[in-house]
Amino acid sequence: MKYTQAATFTCYVAFGIFLITVSLGMVEGYSAILLPQLEKEGKMKIDEEMSSWIASISALPTPLGCVLGGYLMEKIGRKNHSHGRFLTGICLGILGPPSGVYAAEISDPEFRGFLLAITSLAIMLGIAISHILGTYISWQNTALIGCVFPILCFVVMVPAPESPTFLAKKSKISEAKKAFYWCRGFDKKAELELQELLTRQTAITELPKKNCLDYLKDLGRREFVKPLAIMIVFFFTVQWCGNNAMTFYNVTIIQLTIGDSFDGYTSMIIMDLIRLIVSVLSCYLMKIMGRRPLALLSSVGTTLSLFVLSGFTFCTKFYPHLNDYSLFALVVLVVYMSVLTIGLVPVPWAVMSEIFPLAHRGIGNGLSSLINYAFIFSVVKPTPWMFTNMGNDGTFLLFGCLCLAGTVALAIFLPETKNKPLHEIEDHFKGVQNSCCC
Repeated sequence: MKYTQAATFTCYVAFGIFLITVSLGMVEGYSAILLPQLEKEGKMKIDEEMSSWIASISALPTPLGCVLGGYLMEKIGRKNHSHGRFLTGICLGILGPPSGVYAAEISDPEFRGFLLAITSLAIMLGIAISHILGTYISWQNTALIGCVFPILCFVVMVPAPESPTFLAKKSKISEAKKAFYWCRGFDKKAELELQELLTRQTAITELPKKNCLDYLKDLGRREFVKPLAIMIVFFFTVQWCGNNAMTFYNVTIIQLTIGDSFDGYTSMIIMDLIRLIVSVLSCYLMKIMGRRPLALLSSVGTTLSLFVLSGFTFCTKFYPHLNDYSLFALVVLVVYMSVLTIGLVPVPWAVMSEIFPLAHRGIGNGLSSLINYAFIFSVVKPTPWMFTNMGNDGTFLLFGCLCLAGTVALAIFLPETKNKPLHEIEDHFKGVQNSCCC
């Protein structure tokens, strides 16, 4: 099989992951169009408390799904989660852990960053679709159209192979080789990576069966604890710099920040399209820059944008004529969402799928996704209260300070994983001297 053919098959599998992730983005962006429509209909009283629950409730059960998704990923495989997500619709959390791991395990290290970055692109596309549809049609029909993407994913994923890593774990060596060659071809580099995978997985399989206490001790090893700590810092930074707060309350925050000078829905769609374009750019930058530089560049830009927003909105309290320059606030909001989207949004999902050890990749991704969605709920639920009681300036300042703290921590602890085989990344966290992550 030629290399280009292998790349084509890998992209085909990634397309299936892309489709199901679009539906996740539609869910994330849904409350931004749902809340204004419910208020306009006047069929139910939507106060600050009710709106915060409507916006955040989708994230509340998701952590349970993340743990379940991480567990099932090791039991029924990576690929089958796309089917399970469609057939059962348990919750969004089931989607998080296996999708990135599946993409990481079937892709060439050189293209892994690009394929993992399209997860963020798919979410941005889903948010944009949800917002555009919700601007022109009812919230009921918007939800109905969102059902199309899981169905398409199911159709696309039927002929795709299971992850070779999962097959090797189940001692299905011949099937693992077949799946690996289907996705990666027969070049020498791929052959060496396959042999390393089979050797390591065989060694893990031959170990004595461990009880729960032994398993918990394994989770206390540095090669698991350090990646988990990095992901906690990463997802805390992403969520408490206001990412999902902006997504869930897009129209409301725009109107609070720039006033009535611009139509909230029009501004929201413009920002969605800009974020979508930036997400496409992010896929390219992830490949040429790597994870660490892109994440740090994004986090610094996000911090500065939040401080500028805080300063501007604070000054409008004492100098009301500054409200005439609402276009400036809109530009800063666009810059904020752009620099946030280009790195802080996609990089954590890419890194999460790469840095956990082979033996505990499922539980590592499950716990990380759980933590992310817990942070989503922790910031989305109090956001209306923060804007009401702390003001725009205070809320943006809080987001900026927390983003700055996360930036410092990432600068100290985040390694570079660009173009590194997964086994080399694992060796880095074990402290093996010949590992080359830096």
